[in-house]
Amino acid sequence: GLPIDETVRRVREFHETTYFDRIQPVPGATEGARQLSKDHRLFIATARPDDIQGKTLDWLQRHFPNIFQEVYFTNYYMGNSQKKTKRQICDQLGAELVIEDRVDFARECASSSRKVLLIDTPWNRNDVLPEYVKRVYSWPQITEIVGAEYR
Repeated sequence: GLPIDETVRRVREFHETTYFDRIQPVPGATEGARQLSKDHRLFIATARPDDIQGKTLDWLQRHFPNIFQEVYFTNYYMGNSQKKTKRQICDQLGAELVIEDRVDFARECASSSRKVLLIDTPWNRNDVLPEYVKRVYSWPQITEIVGAEYR
């Protein structure tokens, strides 16, 4: 309910705190991504702005070393560079599967040729899922689905 400029100010302020620096991965994410990277090329498309690219890449290297091929910043909410949608990035990569936590991005990326696994979170539980989007509840479930359907 805040004006966008106040929201952006608060988010930028948060990016400078030690809380931001100490964010931990979702339980099972590191192990799950490592397992998936053995048989699949993994990429990240994040809504984060490019002005926290350094912090983001350092965090990824700390928690997910050598797992992702490349990281794309969409600058969705704010940022200094040209904005790109997650769908544009997925199309560019020829992605067949997206793992997402936001319904709006899931809806944007889902198609008959691209499925989306939506990680259950408090902010997406009340949303009706669009076609080609499946709700998942854990990283072990994600690795099971990918292992069964994407070999």
